[in-house]
Amino acid sequence: MGRPKVSPHAIERYRARTNCSKGMDTKQVRDRLLQTFNKSLPAELKQKFRVAQMLRYGVDTETEYRICSDFVFVIVDGEVMTVHRNESKRWKVKRG
Repeated sequence: MGRPKVSPHAIERYRARTNCSKGMDTKQVRDRLLQTFNKSLPAELKQKFRVAQMLRYGVDTETEYRICSDFVFVIVDGEVMTVHRNESKRWKVKRG
């Protein structure tokens, strides 16, 4: 995956979930988010959590997930839409 677009919401969620100081401007936070994103691996929600996710957010087969350490990136149409905390019991790295 090339360099994705990043939504303002994703930047604010990443800022809130990291130690990004208030002194960092939006571009600096976006750049740090992309550095983390570039280390991420394709991921998927474990089966037992999928129904709740679909009911909460709707069914969208085009949604991609990527995981890196403490973060899960939600990508729709090539844009990082939000950043979740990695609750590792809910996610797994995709194989093959």
